[in-house]
Amino acid sequence: DMTESFISCAIFSLLARYSSFQGGHYKAGGFQAAIHGSCFDTLMVEFGCWLECFASPMNCRYSRFCSAHFDTDYIFGSIGSFFQFFPREGSFEANPPFDDGTILKMIDHMEDIFSKSSLPLSFIIIIPYLPDQNGWRRVYSSEYKRAHLKVKQAEHGYFEGSQHDRINRYRIAPFDTSVIFLQNEAGSEKWPATKEKLLKLRNAFKPKLELNPHGLNFVAPDHSDNEEDEAGREQLEESGDENEENEKRV
Repeated sequence: DMTESFISCAIFSLLARYSSFQGGHYKAGGFQAAIHGSCFDTLMVEFGCWLECFASPMNCRYSRFCSAHFDTDYIFGSIGSFFQFFPREGSFEANPPFDDGTILKMIDHMEDIFSKSSLPLSFIIIIPYLPDQNGWRRVYSSEYKRAHLKVKQAEHGYFEGSQHDRINRYRIAPFDTSVIFLQNEAGSEKWPATKEKLLKLRNAFKPKLELNPHGLNFVAPDHSDNEEDEAGREQLEESGDENEENEKRV
């Protein structure tokens, strides 16, 4: 029964759980950041994504998502932990907590899922570009990797999942980001990561402009569409060169 009292209790339980999980401090919400809504929309339109593998009711874009706290999150659309999720087909976005342990556990689980299905499967992974870290190297060297898009630090941003405790809903990324496409053969045929699609995704990552109550803001780079597309194409070529160099290192 979705009464006002029930909803209020559910929201309170949700906020209390995540606040305590983050240490109870308003500055401790970094792991609740998410990619922009425009990125999610591009992933849905161009790559058929419909579920987030690591999200919360406060930062999710899609109606269904995996999250760490099913007991407080299910009422808002959570289907539970990603590590208890075993799809046979589909296209999914994964923006995990940025620690090696979680990333290594994630890629092991994904490859186990791939090994058990020949139906179209795709995971689009968003993690910091850190070639010296075990988690990044493990994802990048997966046999299922089909494409890698590197987005430079100053040219993209994130959405604050804990925006109720923030002056701005958006933040500039503190690092370069890797978008790594893992797909089986059927998934690659159904949702190919073409240069045109990767360029659309790169443009969707652009930082957002927002004026906060104190009159402070940050501004996305001022490019015309043509300049932006040309810069994106050049960076895709650079990303390809980096891929070759990383292949040698891995």
